[in-house]
Amino acid sequence: MGVEIISDKKNLLLQRREVEFTASGKTTPSRKELKAELAKTLKANEKLIVIDLIDQRMGTNINTGKVKVYDNEEALKKISLSYKTKRDTGEKKKEGDAPVEKAEKPKTEAPKTEAPKTEAPKTEAPKTEAPKTEKK
Repeated sequence: MGVEIISDKKNLLLQRREVEFTASGKTTPSRKELKAELAKTLKANEKLIVIDLIDQRMGTNINTGKVKVYDNEEALKKISLSYKTKRDTGEKKKEGDAPVEKAEKPKTEAPKTEAPKTEAPKTEAPKTEAPKTEKK
């Protein structure tokens, strides 16, 4: 895998370097492989590199991306978004952060057959109709 630096800007206020790169190879590199290769190319510590973005162009083996290389760990913890650092380090969620599993529904038993109910026959009152009168 080859990594080529497109731009490298120093951001003094945020204590980091903002780097754009292209990477080419047979397959799309994993984040770990990419961090290791970028650390060699940029001569930086892997722990201080945060991958912002990786894009792959359709139909090619060329990946473009953005990386932030922090000057020290304090700046990294203070400025960088926590989900990005966790994503890059491969940290898993804590046990307490795990999604809540749905409670299992109790198995429904086969419906019980009940003895047929005997109902008293309903008696209807005879309907009385008024005699019809014809109008002339």
